[in-house]
Amino acid sequence: MQTQGAGRIACEIVKSRATGASEKLLLGPTPGEEVRRKPAKYDRLPLEWNKQTVARFKEQLAQKDIHAFLVRDELNIIYLTGYWHTHTERPQRVFHE
Repeated sequence: MQTQGAGRIACEIVKSRATGASEKLLLGPTPGEEVRRKPAKYDRLPLEWNKQTVARFKEQLAQKDIHAFLVRDELNIIYLTGYWHTHTERPQRVFHE
């Protein structure tokens, strides 16, 4: 059973044993690489492709008099939005009106 203040004592123990040695192992930026890099283009479809895909999808919905859609399937979300995500415990959904 933990007593009151046990968390504070645990923090003090960790701080007293911290040497900072692991932080020295981190690599710093290489000179000239401090500039923010542009996103890779070789492994993603262009944004314009996604816009055209959504436009075609909306046209098909309009023909059926549908004014909004909810997408729950991960692959369909990627296909329609270009949002490349991985499966997590948090559900991903797309709603468009």
